[in-house]
Amino acid sequence: MSALPAITHHHLLTEEELVALNADQRVEIIDGKPVEKSNMGGIQNFVTQNLYELLSPIVKKHKLGYLMLDSLIYLMNMQGKKIKGAHIPDLSFIRKANLIKDWDISQNYPGAPDLAIEVISTGDKFNEVLYKVRRYLERGTEEVWLISPELKLIYQHRHDHMALARIYQNDDRLDASAFFPGVEIVVAELFVLPELG
Repeated sequence: MSALPAITHHHLLTEEELVALNADQRVEIIDGKPVEKSNMGGIQNFVTQNLYELLSPIVKKHKLGYLMLDSLIYLMNMQGKKIKGAHIPDLSFIRKANLIKDWDISQNYPGAPDLAIEVISTGDKFNEVLYKVRRYLERGTEEVWLISPELKLIYQHRHDHMALARIYQNDDRLDASAFFPGVEIVVAELFVLPELG
């Protein structure tokens, strides 16, 4: 979560300034500071795709809400027109009932997702990722799932139990019914990679 060296702002960024930064790299704002988000490698992309392909048909069939890929910026902490906190989860979900009604869909989202999913990349520092998890939960995200392709684990963090994380591995089933009724995610299946070549 190292601050961008090319940025020497001593003031909070505006949304326009953040969008300009994201034209070249994925940048989040944490405690008012612009931070470059680690690039995902192939494994992280395949794992994210596996989860998206599992959840997307269910979300669409039951009209549950909106499953967003990693290009949407959530403006989660604003001071007037200045940004104190903005995140770009690798995958996220907003319940239909919770969608901000006057959101201009050509713009960034002015709030927090109900579910944020972060796939840990090689360049991520775990303590910094956990710090970001706390920021999600403090701003109204119900759950954050951290997925570690390296360890083949899912860490489930919940708003109502901020101090605890449940860890899933191997053939464990993560009960996702709070967001996707009747859905259990078999952890090992997320880490099945395609045969290349």
